[in-house]
Amino acid sequence: MEYLVLTELTLFRLLWRAALRRPTCVVHTLSLLKGSSTAYLDSIERWLKANHRIVEVTEFHSDLRHYKDYGDFLRLTDAFGENLDWLENYGDFENATKRFGEFDIAYKHVSSAVAYRHFVVNYILQKAIENGPDIDDRSKTTVSGLDSFDLSFYRHRFRENPPGKIIPRLKIDPLLNVLLCLAACLKTFLFALRRTRLSLPFQKPFHIGTDFVAGNKNHFWEEVARTPEDILLVFRNKHDQQTAEKQLSGWHTCLYSGGLFSLRDFFPAVGEMVSDYFRLLRQAWAMPTDLFRGLVALPYHRTAFRALCNRYRFKYFWARDDYNPEHTMRTRELRRIGAVSMGAFHGIPSLWSYTFQNTYLDFDVYYIFGWDQYTRYYRRTWPQHMEVRTLGSSGMTRDDFKRLGEQKGNDIACFISPCFHNQSIFDAVVDIATAFPDRKIYINVKVGRYLDGAFANGLNHFLDTGPKNIFRHEGIAYDLFFKCQFVLTEGSTLAAEGIQFGCYSIAMDLSPKHKVFSYRYFPGLCVTSSKQAIDRIRALDEGREEYRRDDFAELIELNGKVPWEVIREDMGILVDQNTHAPEITSKPSV
Repeated sequence: MEYLVLTELTLFRLLWRAALRRPTCVVHTLSLLKGSSTAYLDSIERWLKANHRIVEVTEFHSDLRHYKDYGDFLRLTDAFGENLDWLENYGDFENATKRFGEFDIAYKHVSSAVAYRHFVVNYILQKAIENGPDIDDRSKTTVSGLDSFDLSFYRHRFRENPPGKIIPRLKIDPLLNVLLCLAACLKTFLFALRRTRLSLPFQKPFHIGTDFVAGNKNHFWEEVARTPEDILLVFRNKHDQQTAEKQLSGWHTCLYSGGLFSLRDFFPAVGEMVSDYFRLLRQAWAMPTDLFRGLVALPYHRTAFRALCNRYRFKYFWARDDYNPEHTMRTRELRRIGAVSMGAFHGIPSLWSYTFQNTYLDFDVYYIFGWDQYTRYYRRTWPQHMEVRTLGSSGMTRDDFKRLGEQKGNDIACFISPCFHNQSIFDAVVDIATAFPDRKIYINVKVGRYLDGAFANGLNHFLDTGPKNIFRHEGIAYDLFFKCQFVLTEGSTLAAEGIQFGCYSIAMDLSPKHKVFSYRYFPGLCVTSSKQAIDRIRALDEGREEYRRDDFAELIELNGKVPWEVIREDMGILVDQNTHAPEITSKPSV
């Protein structure tokens, strides 16, 4: 059996072996040229599987199906967190500033994202070989498509080389990297040239610029700005602009690539751009192409943000793209003009330790839900110059926060999502619904990809056949905090948010295979069985047990302040007279 990592460089080998019907298993797909986007390679793999030309890797072990899912892979392995020390050493992060200058944090960010994708490859490969058809005769095993990073990591993590014959990936990274660098340099130069005018128009000042994110219920600009004149909404791409611009009538908007250079500014910008590309090429020319691709895109973003800051003047900029390395370029440009770069954690990643998207960041001010994640993990990797502040959840509008003092119902909200032990979650919900037939159990699931496949089939089956007091809630998750006193989750941030919003939150920790679960560090939050959940609900109902919200103050900010008012105050905007939400009593109406 040949275990092949499918990239643009191994595609021909895969097609050749498939045509000859030689036993081949695609371990995973990686794109050297398109980063995390592997759709076209995946479509080829699916076609070959459908025509029985290659072997499905998930046939070898049940865990492999879960390794293909981002959340389950990290639940079962905590791969990024447990290998972070190795990555920092391998990538020489200690000398990143000396090597990459102002691109140092971006280099770490890109490296983390690329490394994570390779970690997935190696974990799948090891598990597949360990349980594959050649288990009794490893001499029949061939592994193709690994690069030097993969081989080094495999030896580190599994204390051996991949067994059998190894056919390394074709080593043409230096050539590809030079070509990519030339193409990126040309693209950036042409962009700057197209955006150059003899002189700049009046530089319009805005108190706040904000990164526009489509699909959010809460619109940052509506919660924070006093008037539309305060704020400029910056679209990331033309699709978002075309989709949302009509809905934003009355607000100032622009495309992030809509900045300008004067003729006087053009030449220094081009000189700096060329210098940046030369530095990146000199330091990273021999690195794997998928890593170099992420680095070589950065000068373009820096140039685009510089042009934006030439056209508009900001005092503060609110960003929601901490998961992209280009946020570091915007922060550098904002500092150059004396503006403040601000960002916020999107949630509490409780299901594993470190997240590769957030381990290396660069903002001036960064808001988190509570101190726990920072003190437990990120304090050692976030820059000392970044001011970290606790905020709690800003998931509700300011008007919603004013309603938190209302008496809640006594029903139960259950927030679930796909995981490797779906059935145990479904069974636990049925047990709880059966134990409390007089209450409504509201099931809330994120739409989109969550409502597909085995999870959707299992969900629909238990909704159809389960107790009649189970209902699917298709509205906004936060609405349930006003209907329900009890909150059950499998590990969502909504568990912590429920505490902040005055509910009794219970985290269902139902599988010992789940490697790292941050809620375990908080006694009284987790249960390991439906029986424990039922007993806890009854004890709280009957007053035999007190829900000590203050015990979770490190998990999520519980000072009672409305987060939007905190942000407004930090941005120098006049806040409402009452910056606190109503007092929460946490006593349900029975």
